[in-house]
Amino acid sequence: MANFLSLPGELRDIMYELLLVLDEPIVSPTRPSPQYNRPQLQTTLQKLHIDILLANKMIHREASSVLYGQNRFDLTKCTSEQVSLFVTQIGRHNSSHIRYIHINFPGIRDRGQDDVVFNDDGAMILAVIQLNCTNLHSITTYPDGDQLNAIDKPLVIEKALALTNTHFKAISSLRVVVIQVYKNGLSGSIRDTMKSYGWKVEEIEQEKELAQASNVWDDYDYDFSWSVC
Repeated sequence: MANFLSLPGELRDIMYELLLVLDEPIVSPTRPSPQYNRPQLQTTLQKLHIDILLANKMIHREASSVLYGQNRFDLTKCTSEQVSLFVTQIGRHNSSHIRYIHINFPGIRDRGQDDVVFNDDGAMILAVIQLNCTNLHSITTYPDGDQLNAIDKPLVIEKALALTNTHFKAISSLRVVVIQVYKNGLSGSIRDTMKSYGWKVEEIEQEKELAQASNVWDDYDYDFSWSVC
């Protein structure tokens, strides 16, 4: 191991990237999603060679910054409690390395008289991210086009997007907001308003519906020890 540490830091970083950085986002281990079948999820996680984190303290420190700082973490299937559990399991220090997160677009409630608020879970997820992911660079999020398009009050839409922008701006390190939508998922006016805030709107192809058994995870003992990282 001393020979490995004698390598230049740039070469060690390349090795860490080969062992610990995936092309696809990492689905939060706190809640496996039925969207991902078991073999697919297991294969994804097996690509992470996290045993290197146990080598020694210096390698643990260097490798952890790569694991959490260069991977994208998909929290779209998580409740606020599960997001809190995730950052608790990996710890504040590792959470501070996270730079790329995928989340659902915060849900909006119209309280009447053109007054809008986030639903409690969406607001809490953003609060947890703001508190713990202090070096976050990019959020990729997926708005519910049906919900937003169904709101027939332009002022409510404007206030909802302005509220979202205020919460994004509260994350001081955040530099990039990517809104991914299906081709016909959002009206042109909503997209224009999003772009006016500097958000990048990307069209994605709609994935085919997957037949999902409601009990797909009932017999699956899922255990991935992020706490060692």
